[in-house]
Amino acid sequence: MKKWLLFLWAFLVGLAADAGAAGSPLDRIYTPMPLTRTGTSDTLLFSDSPEYVFQPGILAEGVIQGRGRIYYYHVNEMKKDAVLAVYGESSHAELIHIKRTVFGDPSRDYVTSGQTLSFREVTQIDGPGEDKVLIPGRRTVLAKDPADPVSFGNLITGYVEIETKNPVRIGVAMLPAEEPLQETLKTAKPAAADTQGMRGTFPLNLSFRNSTVWNTDTDGPKEIIIGDGKTDPFLKGTDEMDRVIRENTGNYGVNYDITIQTNGTRDYDLYLNSMGGIFLATFMVYQDGLPRIYRTDVKHWFGDSTDRDYIQAGTWRAGRDVVIRIIPPGAAFLPVRFLLVPRLQQGGTAHIPTDQGGK
Repeated sequence: MKKWLLFLWAFLVGLAADAGAAGSPLDRIYTPMPLTRTGTSDTLLFSDSPEYVFQPGILAEGVIQGRGRIYYYHVNEMKKDAVLAVYGESSHAELIHIKRTVFGDPSRDYVTSGQTLSFREVTQIDGPGEDKVLIPGRRTVLAKDPADPVSFGNLITGYVEIETKNPVRIGVAMLPAEEPLQETLKTAKPAAADTQGMRGTFPLNLSFRNSTVWNTDTDGPKEIIIGDGKTDPFLKGTDEMDRVIRENTGNYGVNYDITIQTNGTRDYDLYLNSMGGIFLATFMVYQDGLPRIYRTDVKHWFGDSTDRDYIQAGTWRAGRDVVIRIIPPGAAFLPVRFLLVPRLQQGGTAHIPTDQGGK
């Protein structure tokens, strides 16, 4: 009799635990899913210091060889119209292949700029790119932000992705729109970094894999935290203008590819939960090579003044790898976390729900 009651109690506790998934996934208890970094590649030139540009000048510079991304994030505070340019410089006539450019909308609320850049980075269909040959010994414009001119008080942000055979000095400059760009670029002086010091060259691509295969039948709900500076350390890089080590506090503009290995019979739900404030981003999840796209901006000001906002990002089959690809966007508050919750039923076919969740 006691054994039967113990079995019944364990069964009911199991039902109660699974019933939590039917309500808010935030009411579950999660244990961390340890990750192992499996790869680091390519170069990010991050330009966010000074974030508020009061004087024209060179905002960031760094050397890129091979594949790289220039990511800029600046507010025009010069009280006049400006232009932002990305340039290359070499003593030789180097060939630069511009693989793609992606730009956010200029805005005064800042969040709109980061939101639109994140969405276009994932969804924009690109052509073959463009080749440019650097003029030896001269700063050669590779791309300009389409907000030309950049109005006073507006934030502009964008990605310029390039590939080069040899080392090339790449830079970002904000200059007065009323003057000839090439002439002002030739004489532009370095701008002092602000107290945040968010500029320099950093790793661009980070690949991770869970350290131990997650058994969806026995291991319980798991969480993966991004952007807390602890379980996910912030990257160190080099500010080649000031010749000091800087920190990308948030790993903004960095590609995260996280592979989740599983076994067991229970499919699982994936959620993204904001923990630090507004987080408007677009990201992808893959299984069997097929990408699905998810957006947190299905809810206006997702994460604003609450840590209870979440979206559901699909239901996935156990026993097959899932890859999460996300870039921490500018004008977003970190950390965020992915929640992985085994479903009550066993087996079955994975599906992508239409309901994106909420508070």
